[in-house]
Amino acid sequence: MSRPRNNQPPKYEHHLPTNTARVRVRDANGNRRDLSLGAFGSPASQQSYQKVLATLQRCGGIWPHERGSEALQDRTVAEILLAFLEYIQVRYADSGELAVYRGLIVLLREQIPDLAVADFGPKRLKAIRQVMVERGWCRKRVNRQTTRVKKIFKWATEEELIPGGIYEALRAVSELPPGTRGVKESKPREPAFEADLEAITPHLPPMVADLLRIQMLSAARPGEIRVMRPRDLDRTDPHCWIFRPSQHKNHWRGQERTIVLNAMAIQRLSPWMVGLTDDEYVFNPTRVRRQKEEENSRLRKSKPTPKQLAQRAKNRAKPIPNRCYTRLAISQAVNRACKLAGIHMEAYGLRHGAKMTLERKHGSEAARAALGQKSIETTQLYGKLDLDLAKRALTVRSE
Repeated sequence: MSRPRNNQPPKYEHHLPTNTARVRVRDANGNRRDLSLGAFGSPASQQSYQKVLATLQRCGGIWPHERGSEALQDRTVAEILLAFLEYIQVRYADSGELAVYRGLIVLLREQIPDLAVADFGPKRLKAIRQVMVERGWCRKRVNRQTTRVKKIFKWATEEELIPGGIYEALRAVSELPPGTRGVKESKPREPAFEADLEAITPHLPPMVADLLRIQMLSAARPGEIRVMRPRDLDRTDPHCWIFRPSQHKNHWRGQERTIVLNAMAIQRLSPWMVGLTDDEYVFNPTRVRRQKEEENSRLRKSKPTPKQLAQRAKNRAKPIPNRCYTRLAISQAVNRACKLAGIHMEAYGLRHGAKMTLERKHGSEAARAALGQKSIETTQLYGKLDLDLAKRALTVRSE
């Protein structure tokens, strides 16, 4: 039995992630649609809300089916951003791109809160790019964020949310070339070595310290090690494990990433894998925090109150969410430790340092194999050769 139709008008809602107002309507097919009204609480959003109510009253409570170019151009950029935000929450659920896009959407909402899609062209995009420059962003970051803005409108074009000509016009905006006046250039990434890691290790959480140690020993990227799960490990050889991450830089190209873990890396990794299922992340900060809380409870000298005991039991009953360290969390931990140790280094610099060490000891070909650097054309040709070279180079380091 179908539920009776509610004749009440839709509510004026607050969408917290974007701080915008929206109203939820349904079309003749019963499909739900969220309409963005602009900045929450603004007079413009209230006027848009009244227009939506008037349209619904005129159409008998059903939102008209919009397919014409005029209807598409009447949409606002805020409405497109709201739809794209819902899309990326699924598309990039386990990726750092989600946080990057969220920050970009906040910037766009600040600069163009109530702009119509038809009014967003190359000059508007260049104006937003100038705001990025004025905020002190380096040229490469500005270019990457500008490209992401274009991708948002490309997705909207694919979903037939906007006319196709808007995205084609935005493609005409070229990247900022090197040496652009008034635009800051990024500093080259400096290599980090074992001595640098030893200096900051006392100031790092134990899990992050071992994560970075494994990264250095395997010449991997920090983003590859942080998503490690037992199911991604080939432990056939007890002295040399093979790690194939499910997420890595060249995954979208169809390349397979193979990382060799020598005996020293296995020794650091094994304690964190005790009691894990195949799908659980090895480097889960929530699990470590739960263990730390239990340890503090055991070391407590004063007697806990009944309320505290009840809260502990409640916390133990909660399942530990299957999460891994984010790139931002690792970067913050390293920056904090560097400040306390009085040095400067980046987590990614350990990969560069490992490359230099491997090149000096085993040659550039072995270093290329260990780092997984290969072109698309030679992936199949050099796949087995690279694995053998990586095993020889990285296994020698542990002897």
